[in-house]
Amino acid sequence: GMVIMSVALFWWHQEQLVLNTQLRRKEWDSRSHEQVDPITQLYRGDYWQACARTMLLQEKTGCVVVLDINDFSQFHLRYGQQEGDRFLKEVAQLLVMHLRECDLACRYAGDRFALLLPDMNRDEVSHLISQLCTSIRHLAFRCNSQTTAVFNSARAVQAQLVPGMEVSALLRHLNEQLDTSASQVA
Repeated sequence: GMVIMSVALFWWHQEQLVLNTQLRRKEWDSRSHEQVDPITQLYRGDYWQACARTMLLQEKTGCVVVLDINDFSQFHLRYGQQEGDRFLKEVAQLLVMHLRECDLACRYAGDRFALLLPDMNRDEVSHLISQLCTSIRHLAFRCNSQTTAVFNSARAVQAQLVPGMEVSALLRHLNEQLDTSASQVA
């Protein structure tokens, strides 16, 4: 009985984490648990793309940001999957803290996050990107039982989202920009 009760409490707690994150983001009407990434508690990339397409159909403008954690594969190899997942969760929480209630953040792929920022211009987005990258660079992450903090950095690219644009082509272009910037840094 205790084992069953413990498992039930664990899953109830996981559900509460998802619900709290979604309620904080004021997305009450679109609570779809299969669309939520279990590690970061952010929505998945396909949900983000659907929201971007809906925004374009409604002829709204805004900006798109794709953010990538630098050298995350090395971090993952050095500290393991569990610590890598915990780090991604910390970064996701950091992203949500910086966004407005109308903005949408998702875990796009691996260590990449996509942001949908309605009614934001390029200058405002550049300032937000600077704040996000600075916050990630100053995130003192302690792995396992280490007393020394591990620091990491991120890079991001942005694009204006305008009606008539193809979302998948835009994401492909932004990913290519990130890949190019990663090879230039290396």
